[in-house]
Amino acid sequence: MCLLMKTICFPFAIFLLAFIGLRHLDRSGFILYQGIALGTAIALGQFLHAKLKRIETRQAFKDAMLTFLLAYAFVFTIPTTVDRSYSVKMITMMANSPQGLTREQVNHLYIAYFIEQGGAEKRLQEQQATKTLYEDNGKYSLTRWGQILNWLFHAAQVLFACEQPTT
Repeated sequence: MCLLMKTICFPFAIFLLAFIGLRHLDRSGFILYQGIALGTAIALGQFLHAKLKRIETRQAFKDAMLTFLLAYAFVFTIPTTVDRSYSVKMITMMANSPQGLTREQVNHLYIAYFIEQGGAEKRLQEQQATKTLYEDNGKYSLTRWGQILNWLFHAAQVLFACEQPTT
């Protein structure tokens, strides 16, 4: 357990502190991509440090990969979800409304988030940045990568009995 603390937990703690600092310095970046880039940098630094200490390459690589995957899982499940999830925003609105909300007020929150507060625009920018879609004369279309991603999403919807699969 003590070795695990040194080889995985310490680099992950460094990642967390650096990620918090990065997000406060650059709030305009995409959370997931910033986290992946920083996680990669921390894992690479961890690997190089282990090699300088003459740790076996296989062990150094395994530890660095575990740190990267832990950072990725954290970024994907916590800050990305909190940033992007309509459900999180709805719960926050309800917490700020102890008298309760009508369905119409909840519906308005959805409209306000995706239209008035730029929720749709944010997602269009993210998808353009990841090359899953492109804009041409004011119309958005999927790239080849976007079509592959759509197929993968559809397969996951069917496999895991998610929301009604898109056709």
